[in-house]
Amino acid sequence: MEKTIAISKVKVDPNQPRKYKDQAGISALAENISKHGLINRIEIDKDNYIVTGEMRMHACKKLGWTEIPCAVVNVPPEMRFARQLSENIHQNTMDPMDVAEAVKKLYKENDKSPKKVGALIGRSVNFVRDQLELVNCSQAEKTAMRRDKIKPTSVLAVKKIPEQYQEPIRKKVLQNEIKTATAVNLIGSRIKERPDKAEEIINEDYSNDSPIKVIDKLSQIAPSHSDKYYSDKEYFRAVEATARKLLHLLQENPCGKEKGSKYLLEGALKGTAILVLDRVVKAVDVWKEEVDNYKDVQGDIIEG
Repeated sequence: MEKTIAISKVKVDPNQPRKYKDQAGISALAENISKHGLINRIEIDKDNYIVTGEMRMHACKKLGWTEIPCAVVNVPPEMRFARQLSENIHQNTMDPMDVAEAVKKLYKENDKSPKKVGALIGRSVNFVRDQLELVNCSQAEKTAMRRDKIKPTSVLAVKKIPEQYQEPIRKKVLQNEIKTATAVNLIGSRIKERPDKAEEIINEDYSNDSPIKVIDKLSQIAPSHSDKYYSDKEYFRAVEATARKLLHLLQENPCGKEKGSKYLLEGALKGTAILVLDRVVKAVDVWKEEVDNYKDVQGDIIEG
């Protein structure tokens, strides 16, 4: 059922997953609504508590609206939190630590099963596991992520480095001396390949370096057989194009839950795409600024 009610009667759900309210985000949303209107109604329950759309409600208040269009929904209590989290994740409007804490809550409530949580919020098992890793990061990292000083991907990349080398790399990330997750991955991979050069790799100054520059420095400090993988941009562009073709084929010919040759073909194609990307992902990512939407393509294939 849809209806329009006084905005003063709309109530915020105190148990919703979003805890941090991004005022800049609310202002940007208000500007968008002022230009295009409220494209998606907020969802409320029978008691006028918001199910989804709190940020939209705050934006409309900021614009001085006295009434707001709503969709009245009947969501089972056990599904309400997951619905709220799912919308925020897919709109990418939620503080990363709020997301991580919310995933942890669902994890505890669903037999500690990443698969069950992923199904509830429409994300992969790996996504769920990454969020659980973020919950356990240091307080300094949590604060930096909340302030958008560092990205969750960089925090997760540090955790993949051999444990004895993590702390100095973490410090560099927090001080913005290593600026991207790509750079962290490159440094971590080289430490694994050349532990004899770990101290020199860690002590190098990367504060003004793009990933390509990081590769150059690593090649000078600790030459490795992997250097050959970064020598030909055109090769990696071709790999990226192949991955795009595979993804397009899967999108144009969905197999769903069908069995038989189509289902097997889909599995083979996905397996091939994942294998190709896994072999060259770090190198392709170095030039991701030159390849439109590469990150989304990579994520879609792996998540798919």
